[in-house]
Amino acid sequence: MAGKETITLGIRDLKISQVLKDDSTGVEYGAPVDVPGVKEITVTIIKDEKELTGDGVILDTYEKRKGYEVSFKNAQFSHEIMDIINGTTTKSSGSSGSKVYTTEDDSACTPGYFALEFAPEKSVGEKDYHRILYKVSGSYEEEFAEEDYMVCSFTGKGVARTYDKKFGARKLYEAITEIAQIPVIVAS
Repeated sequence: MAGKETITLGIRDLKISQVLKDDSTGVEYGAPVDVPGVKEITVTIIKDEKELTGDGVILDTYEKRKGYEVSFKNAQFSHEIMDIINGTTTKSSGSSGSKVYTTEDDSACTPGYFALEFAPEKSVGEKDYHRILYKVSGSYEEEFAEEDYMVCSFTGKGVARTYDKKFGARKLYEAITEIAQIPVIVAS
């Protein structure tokens, strides 16, 4: 039987970094890009649970984490974020002050992988908590409602990296720390 455990946090900062390489020789990420106007993020652990029963009772239980379901909403549009997540390319034309940014046939593109790192609005205790998911993929969409602002949303899954089968990390910093470049990993 599959189970889920949900953690929802208020967000101070959220950045994504494109996965440039993830194979047996190592892992490399692009520079972190800010996801502007984050409203909420939900990370749901996907796991398999097994129970050993006998004599009409549960004798033992086993649980294995398989990945994450990830979703977030943000209140500001960024074509750079849309390109990283959706695997699209936006081109600009025109001169300064009258440029047009166009994404052609985004239906033909394949969503890319990216790392996602966020820090909650309030710190845990006196430390600055950061949550990192190393490899996430899904779809980024625009939501429109009459007489309301456009909101962007992402829904996807966090999967294990090919290189080392790791899903992510939790970090606690002594002081408020900006989200930085995820280090390159090279096979030794």
